[in-house]
Amino acid sequence: MDEEKKKVNKNTKVKKETTKKRTRKKTDEFYKEEQIMEKETIENKKNEERYSKNSFGLFEVIIIMIVTTLFGLFLGSFIAYRKYNKNDTEVVEGDIERIYGYIKDEYNGEVNEEEIVNSSVKGMIDSLTDPYAAFIDKKTALDLNEELRGNFTGLGVEIGDIGDGYITVVNIFDNSPASKAGILIEDKIIKVDGQNVDASKISDLAYEIKSSKEGSTKKVSILRGEEELEFEIKLEKVEIDSVHYISVESNNKTIGVIAINTFANNTYSQFMKAYDELSKKKLDSLIIDLRYNGGGYLSSANDIASLFVEKDIVLYQKKDKKETIKVKNEKDKTIDIPVVIVVNEETASSAEVFASSLHDNIKNTVIVGVKTFGKGTVQKLYPLSNGAYVKFTTQEWLTPNGNKIEGVGITPDVEIVIDNDEDTQLQKAIEIASGNNKEENS
Repeated sequence: MDEEKKKVNKNTKVKKETTKKRTRKKTDEFYKEEQIMEKETIENKKNEERYSKNSFGLFEVIIIMIVTTLFGLFLGSFIAYRKYNKNDTEVVEGDIERIYGYIKDEYNGEVNEEEIVNSSVKGMIDSLTDPYAAFIDKKTALDLNEELRGNFTGLGVEIGDIGDGYITVVNIFDNSPASKAGILIEDKIIKVDGQNVDASKISDLAYEIKSSKEGSTKKVSILRGEEELEFEIKLEKVEIDSVHYISVESNNKTIGVIAINTFANNTYSQFMKAYDELSKKKLDSLIIDLRYNGGGYLSSANDIASLFVEKDIVLYQKKDKKETIKVKNEKDKTIDIPVVIVVNEETASSAEVFASSLHDNIKNTVIVGVKTFGKGTVQKLYPLSNGAYVKFTTQEWLTPNGNKIEGVGITPDVEIVIDNDEDTQLQKAIEIASGNNKEENS
């Protein structure tokens, strides 16, 4: 058991390190909470791409979108539909469009049209009393899209500013272009395609690389100690691992431990791969670790939850201004095994919906850790033509039993604070999963 404890603690340390960057991201306004995204978001994106092909110019389209978004928020979608129809020549008059025209035609100075658009949209969003409403610039949107998609095109490195003025490689993805080329952690990136770069340009560099075409090449110069090296690296699609797993033996029981960092588009397939590998050892029980999981696609969370819950059972409820709808499982249950779920204060959004789906529906499912964040609302994304997004709250999620999540969170059955030297939360989950728990569960 001592060896297994060491193995678990080592894995937990790795998990902590790999999630530190995600936790730091959540400290800014956007990443405090990741919104739950549904298929409507993808449809919105397709609609905007279709609309952008009409006879309007780029910024005229953007201004039209601002006006129709404003009217859509308060008056419904009818005006927006008419405005986007390229065969309809009627112009919707409004203060925003009129002031934009004045500035464009008469302002005695340089006009940054994209900045005007962004500021106008941000002003509208800031006027809402919604703590999760936000304007998301195109660079942040790119980061969000790649995280939820589960992959990105690039070198396959994470870069950071460690305070020495350089752009430092802090992590390298397995089987990525950078790892194949020989880039190492702690290398300092000093040039890209012959252009000098430093820590002040880290955001621009990350955006420029990740928005480049798959298959294109970048000449990357790095400083390794005193030596300067140059690599020519072809950009490839890099998969982001959102699932990690191990197995442990305790009390003569085999226990699978699956950690889910986020619910991305490819999380379900990664979960199934992990579970299939663990099942080769004839599992007695399963621990699902949702610590530091800030959410993601609700559909991905539901796909995994549906593996454990009987068909036609309520997975969650969603409430809007008009009604509350019970969303039922449409698939057959395929996994029948005792489950322990580990959560902490960073567990949020669709991760909370997932935890409550299993806890409310599966007898003897135990939740271990500390109270979750309490993010029980859904924000819908509306894309702008320049690559940015706006989001605001449209619905609220409830547990299968109808309990609120927003501002309340989920209280564990067994509350335990993690020890700095040892993962006491995971150790307690192992005790419970192995039937070796000495405390009664509430």
